Amino acid sequence: MSITPEIIENRRKWVEALRSGNYTQARARLFGGDPGRPEYCCLGVAAEVCGIAWTDYMDAFATYGAEIPDGYKAARQGLGLPDTKQEQFIWLNDRELQNFNEIADYAVELFGENFDNDLEAQD
Repeated sequence: MSITPEIIENRRKWVEALRSGNYTQARARLFGGDPGRPEYCCLGVAAEVCGIAWTDYMDAFATYGAEIPDGYKAARQGLGLPDTKQEQFIWLNDRELQNFNEIADYAVELFGENFDNDLEAQD
């Protein structure tokens, strides 16, 4: 996968958003909560940063099972994440219960200090 300037910018904005304290963390769903108090998994924050509207992916409100909803796939593409790396972020958020700052630290480690690592080459 070619790492475009847009992907690099999305990665930077995502890490900043995760560290901002402006998002309430959710588990096992891309978006959720009440309209006045939304909640996000780490990839839900990525989806918002990448300009993906909640209404575009209503399946994201459902708890995912074996099938990863389309909203997650769109967020993954915006960050240049291969499937396996997307699954790692889901695991950190939902199973290891890491907070957004810990997930942001992992993202920086994965993306590199310039946010330009080609993750498919690492897979």
